[in-house]
Amino acid sequence: MGFFNFGRKTKQPVAVETRRQPNLLERLCEGQPDLYSELTASFMLRVNDIPPYEQLMARADEAEKTNMSRALEIYREAGSRALYDGNLDGVRGAFGRIKRENGKYAVIATHPEAAVAIAKAYYADPSVKRFMQPATPTKTR
Repeated sequence: MGFFNFGRKTKQPVAVETRRQPNLLERLCEGQPDLYSELTASFMLRVNDIPPYEQLMARADEAEKTNMSRALEIYREAGSRALYDGNLDGVRGAFGRIKRENGKYAVIATHPEAAVAIAKAYYADPSVKRFMQPATPTKTR
């Protein structure tokens, strides 16, 4: 390198600017970064594996008597299920309970209408529906 390049001009690396395309949820939450981060933490793709909202809320109420941290996890699951179902009252109830206990998910709890509208648009997108299809079992010999 040093001896063979004596007297030659070395090429400086050229900085290439690449722009990352925003994903679907980022486009839907444009201008609302706090809502985006909370929805990212609460959306689920395997919703069929989650029990109904009412069952989760009953389970969370029961867990609240003995283990508040476990109850908060179940409330988050219930809120995620309510987002998927488009259940505005369910979103208010589940995320409101979490907000009262530890202050998390405050944006979803205070703006449930926006969260439900974004969730409906997100889950209605064909690219998301493709991911949500249950995997087809492979045949074994």
